[in-house]
Amino acid sequence: MTAAVRAAQSEVGEVEFFRTRILPILAARCQSCHNHTLKLSGLSLESASSMKAGGLHGPVVMAGNAQQSRLYRRVARMEKPFMPMQGEALPEAEVVLLNRWIEQGAVWPEGIESRAESKPPQTSAARTAAPQEVSANARLFKEKAH
Repeated sequence: MTAAVRAAQSEVGEVEFFRTRILPILAARCQSCHNHTLKLSGLSLESASSMKAGGLHGPVVMAGNAQQSRLYRRVARMEKPFMPMQGEALPEAEVVLLNRWIEQGAVWPEGIESRAESKPPQTSAARTAAPQEVSANARLFKEKAH
């Protein structure tokens, strides 16, 4: 097998791993607060470009280094505020998958969109809240973060 064939197989594996394992975690556990509409802490996790842009406190993923990635440290309960802020902690299996993805370079393949971007937005209290309610949620987030 040539190096080009191995590289192509590896790339297909990365795309499938992201599409079937990582994107569902981000969509289910992160994007209700970190989306292009609400963008708590200035962070959206709905696209590769928004993830790379980071939030108010800088980058959230350090490709190749989960221990230095704010995303991993917060879902692994190593750094406050723990994520997700509302609800249960991520199952260990999901934390391990995020660690593996980051350690392998945090590749968000081109052409793969977040479920939140590819479907019409769901109606929820957070997304339909009046501006003052969203602002109150942002204040609450800041208080918990510091």
